Amino acid sequence: MSFTKFLISKAFFVNLLVALILVGGILWYIFNFLDDYTLHGQTITVPDLSGMTIADLDTFLVEKKLRYVISDSIFEANAKKGVVLEQDPKPDVKVKEDRRVYIVVNAMQAPKIKMPNLVDLSLKMAIATLETYGFKVGELEYKPDLARDAVIAQKINGVEMEPGTMVTKGATIDLVMGDGYSDEQIHVPMLIGLRVKEAILLLKTSSLNAGGFTFDESVISASDTARARVWKQQPEYGKNMIHLGGYVDMGLTVDKNKIKVDTTFTITPGAEGIN
Repeated sequence: MSFTKFLISKAFFVNLLVALILVGGILWYIFNFLDDYTLHGQTITVPDLSGMTIADLDTFLVEKKLRYVISDSIFEANAKKGVVLEQDPKPDVKVKEDRRVYIVVNAMQAPKIKMPNLVDLSLKMAIATLETYGFKVGELEYKPDLARDAVIAQKINGVEMEPGTMVTKGATIDLVMGDGYSDEQIHVPMLIGLRVKEAILLLKTSSLNAGGFTFDESVISASDTARARVWKQQPEYGKNMIHLGGYVDMGLTVDKNKIKVDTTFTITPGAEGIN
């Protein structure tokens, strides 16, 4: 039989039909296999894991058909220990089932770092150095010393700490300052209208300490406490003067009507005078 006659024969069409059925079946199988393998059209929305502990994730992500991998551990003083701080992919991203979510958790313990040498530094330089190292500035104690407003010792809980000592990051460091062998006093800075952190920083840089805090009836919740501002202070600002290392008490409120900022006050905060 010639090739031309074979192309128009019944046998050719039968074989062609069988071949098409086989190829179609193979392609159908391949596409369905890939569809199942890649979970085509099936996605999961990544939940927000921030603030969750590892124990929470072990059950929570299994139910979501996701997995997690701890990619890093850092220390954040203002967050709970062992909770998720960051994640990748971010919340609300669409992913496939069984996808790994890489997380950064807050360390269970604060790392220890070397105590910097603050001796002979000025007050402002010492404060800046402590903040750079992740420490908190504690009480200012003034003692007779030739160095006026320079650090002569550094303490934790009343114990003097030598430079290089391994100290927990985030610890509060008290500073012993020199008074220049004088009975010098300074003007009380105006704190009215400032938030607590701002007021404390101004007092520290003015060679003074924050005393007691009182909250009025407008401060109810933790969020109120965070946004409260100074509406009264004792000693008052202006003509009042106070010894180096003295304490200033503050009254705090979220009631804007109570906060009366004196725009005529011109004395530079921390300006010095003689008793």
